[in-house]
Amino acid sequence: MAPDSLETLEDILRRSGHDLNLRAKEEHRYFLFDLISDPGALDLAWSLFPAHQEVRARATQVDVVSDIVPGWGYRTPKKSNRCSEAELIDLLRRHLTAIRPFISKGYDDVVAFLEKGYDIEIVGKVPGAPPDAMSNTLFMALYESMGEFTCEHYPFEDPLLEVLHDWAIYLTKCDEVAQYLTWPVLKDVSDIDPSTPLPGFALWQFNCRTSYWIRDGALKGRTVCLQPPWAL
Repeated sequence: MAPDSLETLEDILRRSGHDLNLRAKEEHRYFLFDLISDPGALDLAWSLFPAHQEVRARATQVDVVSDIVPGWGYRTPKKSNRCSEAELIDLLRRHLTAIRPFISKGYDDVVAFLEKGYDIEIVGKVPGAPPDAMSNTLFMALYESMGEFTCEHYPFEDPLLEVLHDWAIYLTKCDEVAQYLTWPVLKDVSDIDPSTPLPGFALWQFNCRTSYWIRDGALKGRTVCLQPPWAL
């Protein structure tokens, strides 16, 4: 019987000096492509995955804008990543617009806030801002909705793609980046704008993943504050 793709991947990793159990141990799936130094073996490992060329190209783009934590492998956005205020405002507006159709029913007040129209204002250092992510109603509405979207559209039933999902999550520990990386393998998204995950990835790139909030939490207002690190 021919080996399945996971067995082949584990064999490639063993030949690279890493005896891993990808089925049983989630932590063995983290940074797995970093463990393969031989170019030919790396090409073979990637080729096992559906849509591997596009997913790999996206992973390369993540690396271009990232620093890699020495000895571990986590990608963090370079502190030098910057864009204009106008570009950043446009990115956030595009992100809010892209995720708006998927916002969970528990956030009807956030949907109403977005639908009535809002302004985005760049702010500098503000005491107590931005709010903690878990207390940031706007961020949490998008974050939880993206999680539900992934649960509905990601093919977790495929063991190989479950490995890919865990690799994508722990590469940056950012769901927006993971969605950007794995979008090419999602199911039943042909009617959804393929650019949906791009603004979220870009916000992470510019160190602004959680740096936006509704001013004073006032859902009856119309101002979203956005605090880039270079405004501090």
